[in-house]
Formats: sequence, structure tokens, C-alpha cells
Amino acid sequence: MEFPSDTTGTALRQLHVRGEDLSEPREIEFVHVMPTRVAAEQMASQVRALGFTAKLHQPGNGDVWELIATTFMVPTHGEITYTEIRLSQIARDLGGREDAWHAFRTF
Repeated sequence: MEFPSDTTGTALRQLHVRGEDLSEPREIEFVHVMPTRVAAEQMASQVRALGFTAKLHQPGNGDVWELIATTFMVPTHGEITYTEIRLSQIARDLGGREDAWHAFRTF
């Protein structure tokens, strides 16, 4: 199986090497760092309207919040990239940024 030479391709390649069946849908989390709780709540509202679940988390004592948007999907490079672009635009519009995505193993 071939993967593009970018961070998403590298992550998918690592999952494939570990023996993951990338044709099976699974939960994918898209993590965004938001400058304030208000911005995180606004993003949560927008991503929920798009069909994602959203959780807020404050990783430290500062003002920064994490917004974790979760969906169930087949982890293809195209779908992950499309979703990253879509969610990153929402985050940027609210002063935040994309941080990471995580794919959870299917059982």
C-alpha cells in the first residue's frame, strides 16, 4: 500500500505497518488548540452542527483550550486531509489552530 509523503501519509503508513485494516471505519479525533474557552465553545457548536462530537479540555492552567472533534470514518488520506482542512478553517476563524489527529483501533 502506498501513502503520500506528508504527515498524514506517514501516520497512515505507521498504522498499516502495525497491521491495522485501514478499510475499516473507526473513530478519528481531530484536536485543535483554541485561545479561550469561548472560542473552544464556539468551535464545538460549529463542529457539532457538521455531525461531529466535540469535547473541550483545558490541558494546563492557562487560557488555552483543546477542542477534540470526533467522527467515525474510514481513515483514507483524502478523507482525513479534507476533514483537517475543513476543521482547521473553523479553528483559524476563531483564533485557534490544528494540533493533531488520532485514529483508534477497531476491534
